[in-house]
Amino acid sequence: MPQQQPQQQQKQLNVIALISGGKDSLYVILHCLKNGHNVVALANLHPPLRPKRSANVDAYVTTGSLQCDDQDGNVVQKGRVRGREVNGSEVLGQREAGGEEEEEEEEDLHSYMYQTVGHSIIPLYQYALDIPLYRGPIHGTALNTSRDYQPPSPRFSSAAAAAAVVTDETESIFHLLQQVLKAHPTANAVCAGAILSTYQRTRVENVASRLGLIPLAWLWMYPTLPPPVERALVPPNSPAAVAGLLDDMAACGCEARIIKISSGGLDVDDLWGDVAGRADGEG
Repeated sequence: MPQQQPQQQQKQLNVIALISGGKDSLYVILHCLKNGHNVVALANLHPPLRPKRSANVDAYVTTGSLQCDDQDGNVVQKGRVRGREVNGSEVLGQREAGGEEEEEEEEDLHSYMYQTVGHSIIPLYQYALDIPLYRGPIHGTALNTSRDYQPPSPRFSSAAAAAAVVTDETESIFHLLQQVLKAHPTANAVCAGAILSTYQRTRVENVASRLGLIPLAWLWMYPTLPPPVERALVPPNSPAAVAGLLDDMAACGCEARIIKISSGGLDVDDLWGDVAGRADGEG
């Protein structure tokens, strides 16, 4: 009787998590951890800073100012707020005005690729998750709107060079991940929260392949995937299956709130509502 081959052990990946501040990118991080992978860094792209605010800001820190502590391998972003040294991403969005602190959020972008609503709270992710955060500005616009993506030519060697001319906004991911890889050379995968957008998924895959990273999209086509046992009787593609993603998020402790309305049928009373449809205080 032939011997049974031992089951090959799944390779543990070191993942860079692309986060937008939305529920999907956070849920993907939970999938990475559940499947035994390490999330070594968070990466976020935000709208470009407004030049008119620069006079009121102590310091702005972007990916170009990452510093690596070679002694223990930790990567830090350094800046100062009110004379104290902090992580650079904490500095982003803070301003001084007569001794009073005021937060002002840049306008979110109307982008094919990026969700930037609520981006000013992204620095809190690194404290909540205890994972280093790297941020960079979004440059360019959607020059290539076809399903499949190819980078424009010429290619730029840095985010600063890309900012000097009009380029495709997808390249902002490429330049940010380049910086993260310098700080975390063992990273070999990148995850994103794409569910039904082929446009987003193919662009992340293109950037990942150019950087030698494995793309992970745990939520891709989620409504058509076999449901967990709790939803085994729900037919695929039914409205309940689509809403099932929200139920699954809620079941593992994700509480997603509405912070902006841009769709018909919703009004101001829906702000801060739980997207899973639960009333406040309901488990």
